[in-house]
Amino acid sequence: MTSPLIILDRDGTINIRKIDGYVMSIENVSIPYSLSKTLIQSLIKHRFLNFAFVTNQSCIGKGLITYEQSELVTEFAIKKFLNGNQSFNYNIYICPHIKEDNCSCRKPRTKLLEKAIIDFNADIINTWFIGDSDSDKEAADSLDIQFLQVCLNPDLCTIKYCFHDPISAILNILNSKM
Repeated sequence: MTSPLIILDRDGTINIRKIDGYVMSIENVSIPYSLSKTLIQSLIKHRFLNFAFVTNQSCIGKGLITYEQSELVTEFAIKKFLNGNQSFNYNIYICPHIKEDNCSCRKPRTKLLEKAIIDFNADIINTWFIGDSDSDKEAADSLDIQFLQVCLNPDLCTIKYCFHDPISAILNILNSKM
């Protein structure tokens, strides 16, 4: 039996995107929204226990940070976002390449999303992707995954409509399944 899967991007979705560079240390992590106890209870009640965090981190490919350092930063961000709750299963999927590498894992390519779907034994109908960028949307569209766009930093928004935070997007998913 498959279970629901929520895929989230990191920077610009759960963590505020740095305008002038990369989020390369836990000191740079800024999580303005985290799951409340009520939302956690609702997610558990409706069996939304699986999260995949899929992120492009070209700072690794540029030699500015190691893969392991990026994992630590991402893990720190996730724990803050999940409010320290250990009821959820999650995996981290990082593309370390720069755009010019033309790899199959850098969004908008879909290799990491496909891997997450397989790893969690999810199906497309019960999978949602919450992201902030056109490449996130393009990746979701390529796999026919339901996409919800978030814009944490209004100064960087280039689209007409989106959720202002990932919590609102998750609530939208829950409301659509009730």
